[in-house]
Order: sequence, then structure tokens, then C-alpha cells
Amino acid sequence: MIVGLLFGPLTLGAGAARAAWQAGGSGAVTVPGTALPAGAAPAATVSGQDVDLSWAAATMDSAVVSYQIRRYDASTGVQQPIGSACDTVTVDLSCREAGVPAGNWTYRVTPVYATWAGAPSPDSATVTTPPPVPTGVSASAASSAAITISWDAASGATGYQVQRAEISGGPYTLIATPATTSYRDDGLAASTAYYYVVMSTFDGAVSSASSEAGATTAAASDFANGDFETGSLSPWTSTPGPSSPGASVQSDFNGYQPHGGSSFAVVAPGAQDTYTHLTQPFTATAGQTVSGWAFFDGEDYLPFNDDGAVVIQQGGSDLATVFAASIGALGNYGKTGWTAWSYTVPSSGTYTVDARVRNRGDGSVPSYLGLDDVTVP
Repeated sequence: MIVGLLFGPLTLGAGAARAAWQAGGSGAVTVPGTALPAGAAPAATVSGQDVDLSWAAATMDSAVVSYQIRRYDASTGVQQPIGSACDTVTVDLSCREAGVPAGNWTYRVTPVYATWAGAPSPDSATVTTPPPVPTGVSASAASSAAITISWDAASGATGYQVQRAEISGGPYTLIATPATTSYRDDGLAASTAYYYVVMSTFDGAVSSASSEAGATTAAASDFANGDFETGSLSPWTSTPGPSSPGASVQSDFNGYQPHGGSSFAVVAPGAQDTYTHLTQPFTATAGQTVSGWAFFDGEDYLPFNDDGAVVIQQGGSDLATVFAASIGALGNYGKTGWTAWSYTVPSSGTYTVDARVRNRGDGSVPSYLGLDDVTVP
């Protein structure tokens, strides 16, 4: 009889009535689950990797309604794990989901009362969250005109922004948007400090800036016209002079094309068994690397063992042979293609690049040495 008086006026089945009684308790409000309204579409705003959500209250007589929040992939509609303050049923009208992964998301709010849930709200507007801030950012001088910046991959990032400043702390200027986790910044001034921060990106969303990393470019060298693009040998020195026949600048020679650009140097032998030299001194600091490309064009045959080499000198003495070829090593009429060479100087000072070739045993069938793209970056 008591049960009938308590629940007779409500349009509930026995099971629903019992649930309402258990939810409300003796003397509390008893409300049918069928009276729960649909949720109101939440407003979502992004702050870094956090999403702030707010929504309008759902009313159901005098009952206190709670809310359940869900996040969905905007492109697939698949429900995602939700974290932080939004992961439990709440009576509040807002929450913040912190540390949301990079992606495009929508949110829904569902009113809840006791064991009943109302209809989910319409989706919020799509919000895009950025990847985490890049970590492990470092910068190091690659040359007198370049600095290499690298960093650890940020989860979910599809790209990065690299910003540079000439003063620690900025202001910074965007200089590159690489897809990989490193970038070489070229065209810089020698002996100059530069500072960098990196941001990760996803679908237009950009993370906060990383911690700053800085580096100072190496001192400039005085190596000049190493690519021979001026069309002359200046400031190289050819011994004997170019008319003897010495060295010359070419754009096409015996089937060889420039390694880079449109010109290269060709060193031709002079007197029998005497080297012709093409030289230039340069200054470098300890650890800098001089590099370039060379070829040997053998036009003779044994026993006339023509040979050529690129040698690094210091103080008038040969220090290191970085390229060498000869008829004896290559065979009759032996040739090489363009071959890379390099040398890292052990201490700061003045050095000389010496490209040399000689005609062995006769003076009538010369071989040649090519040189291009010589640099001390």
C-alpha cells in the first residue's frame, strides 16, 4: 500500500520506479528517466594542448542533473579516451581536458540522472590541438655561414617551425617549416651568434615554442673563387703561368662537365717530369674542414706514368695528400670521375690547397687534373 502511494502518480514501470526511489531516496525527488532532456552542444576552445569545455544546464523539475563528456575523432566519429577533469560524471557546467593529443576533435555532453542518461548533445565545433612542444633542441655551427638545428620528434607532429633571433630571448623570425627533425640554416654571417626555438605543427595548429638553443658560426676563411664561377683563376696561383700551359678555367673539357655551376679548373702539365701547380692559401680554425672535388684525366700509357694529386700544405711543406691518381694506378689512359676529397685541419692557422699534375717520361702526351667546388665552410 505504501509503495502504491509513493509511485502511483508516476508513469513508470515497476523497475523504473524502483530505480527512481533508489536514486531519490525517501523523501527526495523522484523523476522518471524518460524526462531527461538532451544535452546542450558544448563550446570548446583550445589553449595549448588543453581544451576548455562549457555547456548550458539541463533542467528536469527540481532534480540535480549531472553530465558526462565524450570526445570524438572529427574525421571518423570514433570515440576517444578522455582525460583529466572531463573523465568523470560532473554536476559542473564546464571542465578542462588537459594534454589532448594532436588531432581534430569534437565533444558531446550527455545529461545523467541516477542510472539514466539523456540523449547526447549535438557535436561541438571541431577543435584542432597541436602536438607537444619539441624537446631536445640543439644548435651547432656547421661552417662559417651555417648552423644546424636538431630536435626530438614530437608525437603527432606533421611538421615544425624553426624561428631565429640574433638576440637571446628574441624577437624571433620564422625561417623554415621542415617536415623532418633537423634544419641547416645557411647564408649566415661568420663569427656570429644565432638563437633558435622550434614549434611542432599539426593541421594548422602550432605548439608553444621550445626552449632556446644557440650557436656561433665559425670564423670565416679567406678561401675565394673555389668554384671558378668568376670565369678566371683569381686569386689562385698557377705555376707555371696559364700560358705555359699551366691551368685554365673550362666549362667542358675532354668530356668532363663542371661538378657544380658552369665552370671548373683544369691543370695541365708543363715541362717533362715537372709538376704544374694550382694553389691558394687559406686560413682555418682547428676542426674546420677544407673540401672539394677533383678528377684525373689520363691521356698517356705506361711506362709514361703521368700522375696528379691534391695536397694540403702548411709552411711550404706537404701535410696531407687528399686525392691522388696515376697511369700506373689506373692503367693505360686511366681516368677517374669527379672524386670528393676533404681534410680537417688539426690546429688554427694558414694552409694551402695545391692541385698538381705532371707528365712523366715525355713532354708530348699530357694528362690533366680537374678541380672544382673547393670550400672551407
